[in-house]
Amino acid sequence: RRRVVTLMNREYRRSILNMNNLTSALQNDGIETELLSFDGISFESQVRHMSRISVLFSIHGAQLMNIVFMQPRSAVVEVFNFECYKGIAEMAQLRYTAITNTVIDPSSIPPAGSSWHPFVNVNVYVNVEQTVDLLRPLL
Repeated sequence: RRRVVTLMNREYRRSILNMNNLTSALQNDGIETELLSFDGISFESQVRHMSRISVLFSIHGAQLMNIVFMQPRSAVVEVFNFECYKGIAEMAQLRYTAITNTVIDPSSIPPAGSSWHPFVNVNVYVNVEQTVDLLRPLL
């Protein structure tokens, strides 16, 4: 079986700022990566992509609702400081992990009084070495 991790990131807000470093580290470890974005693609294409993913690594966001189209026993890793999509993953019979060891980019913290939750709509850095160690056994 191919060792492939599908990496999904966001561009505007709530993104993983060191995704390129993670991609390089995974590839250096012999793990193939696939970058995925749902920007501008049809719902049908989104379903088709999700049904073929065995390991999905994505920052928290609405795009994770599509995990319901993944095959049972596939794995989803949600990057954020709480387990938002865990229940949905369990109902879809997916293996679920949340990464909570992120470092928030201070420049992305909304000003006080903003309607955005300060720990939901920020950009983060992941610990690359720990993330590779977490992803390796999911393949």
